[in-house]
Amino acid sequence: VTAGARRHGFDPPGLHFYPAKNSTKGVSLRTLIGLSILVVLSVTAILSAPFLIDLNKYQDQQKPLIEEALNRKALTGKVREQVKKN
Repeated sequence: VTAGARRHGFDPPGLHFYPAKNSTKGVSLRTLIGLSILVVLSVTAILSAPFLIDLNKYQDQQKPLIEEALNRKALTGKVREQVKKN
């Protein structure tokens, strides 16, 4: 029932409008759904990132840092192949 139906100051019988309570302890249902979607998207992005990023691309940048930290030459191969062998 809209506000226009209350012209006479009373509600007709059976046409009472009660807003649905869609909240849980002060947190609205829309907020919970939004946060749930955000969590699912974040977890999906984190789990898919290793498959979307080419780790060999960064190997040339990291190799000098590794050799300096170890104080010796480091031999590296393809990252994905090394993981599959072990």
